[in-house]
Amino acid sequence: MCLTPLTHEMEMTEPASQLGAEIGAAKTCKWRNLSVAVWRPELRAAEVLRSAKGRGADWQRLGFERERRQYLYIEDALLLAERALLAVVDGAGESAEAVPLRRLWDFMAWEGVDLRCYLAYKHLREQGFIVRRCRPDYGVPRLFRAASALDSAHGAAAFEVFAPRAGFSRARPGPAAFVLLVCELDDPVPELAQLAAVQRAAGADDLAAPPPQFKVCAVDSDGTALLFDVG
Repeated sequence: MCLTPLTHEMEMTEPASQLGAEIGAAKTCKWRNLSVAVWRPELRAAEVLRSAKGRGADWQRLGFERERRQYLYIEDALLLAERALLAVVDGAGESAEAVPLRRLWDFMAWEGVDLRCYLAYKHLREQGFIVRRCRPDYGVPRLFRAASALDSAHGAAAFEVFAPRAGFSRARPGPAAFVLLVCELDDPVPELAQLAAVQRAAGADDLAAPPPQFKVCAVDSDGTALLFDVG
């Protein structure tokens, strides 16, 4: 596959324009540092076609595997593309050109991943944590709404967060350091009873194990992220 040289030139549109010049800054990369994936809308994920040399261990922390093929969730693909480490091509078209960042932001919106969930994911990844979707069978990461948490505790947690370590495996991730709830910065503060319901739901697969620890990340539309311990 022949790709045009990757130079990200993002047209700043709402809501991405609120994140400032950092996201929109043009970035270039060398071919040997570039991985390639194709967006598969039927799987709501990007299939990895080529992994850049020397980055094999990193892929064990991202996405999922199906029939010996590696796939990235949209938040994984978008962050790698922002860092000029991944080119994504659109599986629905015939062009082999890399999808521009603004188009990946569109993909994220279409998949229903809230901007604030992505910003929380990005914030923790930049701190070195391994961040994975919490119970992918529940669907895409979403905001925790205090007003409705008791009615939908299952799936309210957005991500499982693991301490960085060598040898991490998707198949055997081990216990998470904490489970993350994502809220808007100006949302009402969740009540303890609501948080306890989410904590119990997050540990429902293993009733013998203690409920996991969790944190709340409050995110503003300008990218400000505040992480709070609970309990």
